[in-house]
Amino acid sequence: MSELVTITPQAGRNTDGDPQPAGTPFDLFALEVAPGNTLLRFGVGGDLDSVEFTAYLPLRRRIPDTSDYQSTVEALTDNFRILVRGRDCAGRLQEWNSGGQGGVVVLCHSARGKS
Repeated sequence: MSELVTITPQAGRNTDGDPQPAGTPFDLFALEVAPGNTLLRFGVGGDLDSVEFTAYLPLRRRIPDTSDYQSTVEALTDNFRILVRGRDCAGRLQEWNSGGQGGVVVLCHSARGKS
């Protein structure tokens, strides 16, 4: 069953080390969202759940308001956030592409700290 996720590209930092504004968020229908590993680490800043979800995305996405397509990997930056089931997560991608068949796997991990 498809599930809507929101990707927000992160720009990183400028030469002074200041954070740059995030890119424009876009929605994708994940082919599947599965549980991630549930390894729980305890740290000084709070508890950290390593990988909360694994999202399986298509190899290509349709660019909104056009009839054009773009590689999902090209749309994702090295540093991006992904909103899955109401949880804002950092994403790390893995691509498997075998002659146009395959998909993009995103490991979604979120920090749960204590304030």
